[in-house]
Amino acid sequence: MPEDLWELKEQVANDLELAIFTFKRDVKETDWKRFDFYAPFVRDLGVIEKRPSPVNLIVIDDRVYRELVRRDTVLLPNLRTLITPSNDLPFASLLLTPHIHQLTINVDHSQSTSFSCLARAILLRAPSLKSLHL
Repeated sequence: MPEDLWELKEQVANDLELAIFTFKRDVKETDWKRFDFYAPFVRDLGVIEKRPSPVNLIVIDDRVYRELVRRDTVLLPNLRTLITPSNDLPFASLLLTPHIHQLTINVDHSQSTSFSCLARAILLRAPSLKSLHL
């Protein structure tokens, strides 16, 4: 995605340092060109913290989420493994594909409604799922 389209805004909420992934301007169809080119090459996607970071969470802004939903297409068509934190449950449902074999979700009890929506999406969109870790 073009650098003039997105940014990470740092913010503190409830004593957590957040980085909010957001769009700086309206999305044009041409903005998806590079994303769509590389999307089929993504097989594994997850959040793994290897070094200390001042940011506790990266949050997908509602505006970004709405743009992804609006595309109405499989975002990462060859994704096989997805590891996601509980704060990204709605976003995770957008990444489910028939090729997903492994799904790991760090579940937070306060996210029961979002998890229940994701569970329904798993049944519909991830028929090849072999491993689910909660």
